[in-house]
Amino acid sequence: MSHSALAIVSHTPVYVWFLLAVVLLRAWQATRPRTVGLAGPIILPAVVVVLGVVGLVTTHASTLETAIWLGALMLGGLAGRPLGHHLLLRVEGGPPLRLHLRGSWLVFALILVIFALRYGMAVFDAVAPATSHLPMLRLGEVAIRGRCRAS
Repeated sequence: MSHSALAIVSHTPVYVWFLLAVVLLRAWQATRPRTVGLAGPIILPAVVVVLGVVGLVTTHASTLETAIWLGALMLGGLAGRPLGHHLLLRVEGGPPLRLHLRGSWLVFALILVIFALRYGMAVFDAVAPATSHLPMLRLGEVAIRGRCRAS
């Protein structure tokens, strides 16, 4: 088992480790109270949404896959709304608009879970490509990743 884990780690592209470092930095920053501009809390979710849309478009996702992705996006937004209200302490008006945010270990955990799910799906694709056409896995991947493999 450790040999296969070592093989997975050794075959992971270098950019993924860089991305993990950036994600860990952002997650660690989220554990501390901070004052940020309006763009700060929006950057990471916006990148994830853009990558999801690009994935849907480039793989010519079916109507069902697109609907599942949009449903997962809406559910995620609804689930995250209370967390956003909990984290926001106050808004400082005037140009530039500044947000005073609480620190939260829950945000740290959520960021790592999202990264781990996406990494895990990529590893699964690489290790077991024959399963890429199983309907439940494909639709689950669309919900998690926001994209699918081309058929």
